[in-house]
Amino acid sequence: MDRILTTHTGSLPRSPELAKALWERSPEVPRLAESAVKAVVARQCDTGLDLVNDGEQGRISYTTYVAERLTGFGGEGKYPTSGDRAEFPEFAARYEAGHHRPPPPRCIGPVALKDKEAVHRDVTTLKAALDGRQPAGVFMTAASPGQIARFIQDAYYGDHVKYVEALAEAMSYDYRAIADEGFVLQLDCPDLASGRNNQFA
Repeated sequence: MDRILTTHTGSLPRSPELAKALWERSPEVPRLAESAVKAVVARQCDTGLDLVNDGEQGRISYTTYVAERLTGFGGEGKYPTSGDRAEFPEFAARYEAGHHRPPPPRCIGPVALKDKEAVHRDVTTLKAALDGRQPAGVFMTAASPGQIARFIQDAYYGDHVKYVEALAEAMSYDYRAIADEGFVLQLDCPDLASGRNNQFA
């Protein structure tokens, strides 16, 4: 190794067409995502990044995508409100006006793995997009249990620790599947830095 390896945070912008399809849960999502992953992998490699990923192109968000893969979620919840937005309500109003996103679900029942194939589809799509390219490393993201609990509020377990433990058990299949493919597993854990400012404010 002769330099510091370069990468990015994980999620990359989706095209308007793909974003609309994800929002509407269109059957066109797999086709559009496959094309998008191929494009973003090529762009990362051509840019000179050492560690590349799929840009999370096939996911509606870096956290709430899990609601389609696990049981126990439904209805409409709310995103956590940050302490700084409560302190500056005018900014909060402008921020919310510019961020149109579907509300997250809530946890309304036992959390368990529902779709074992989803992570394997992601892996297959990313491997195909590499198309002979050999970057220094390939990574795939997955939401951490704590981050899921921050965005998808519990209305079933009534105990934060039990909820997070159930999420960890359910998500462990995806974590292992990514690592077993030889990809670097990047756990998204922004809750560790920002949970105090909103979820536990």
